[in-house]
Amino acid sequence: MITKSYVCGFAFSEGGKFVYLIEKNRPAWQVGCLNGIGGGVDEGEEPIQAIVREFEEEAGVPTQQSDWILLETHDSCIDDVRVIVNFYAIRLMNSVHPVPRTMTKEIVMRFEWTDMTLNDWKANKVVDNIPYLVAKGHCYLFTPEIERMKKQNLQDNRAK
Repeated sequence: MITKSYVCGFAFSEGGKFVYLIEKNRPAWQVGCLNGIGGGVDEGEEPIQAIVREFEEEAGVPTQQSDWILLETHDSCIDDVRVIVNFYAIRLMNSVHPVPRTMTKEIVMRFEWTDMTLNDWKANKVVDNIPYLVAKGHCYLFTPEIERMKKQNLQDNRAK
């Protein structure tokens, strides 16, 4: 069985008001749809390395691995192909990160996510799981209790 690995990242403005998405022109089933910014994981590359590389290639923003949080991993089989997608989120800090911009044929766009209803998401042709993942990313990045838990988990992991 062939395995293909991908990464998909959701970038939020520092205050959490905006999310940056990309209008896809491939693969065929995503043409014209909005999705997170990302792409394929190269051979020998870890997913976290891929999201850092892909985000700079597609949005012109250099980041560090430690800037990203893993939201979840989807692992499925389509015909005889195993597809693994790691979804990440990042809070862009104005003092560190430039504003994302279009770097490829796929257009990077900014959305005021808090004002978007499910009908708005559908009108903007987003990939089906994107509203859920954007909300999850926002929650992970901007909820103070989760921030404290995340820091505690990081400290616990470093102590091991």
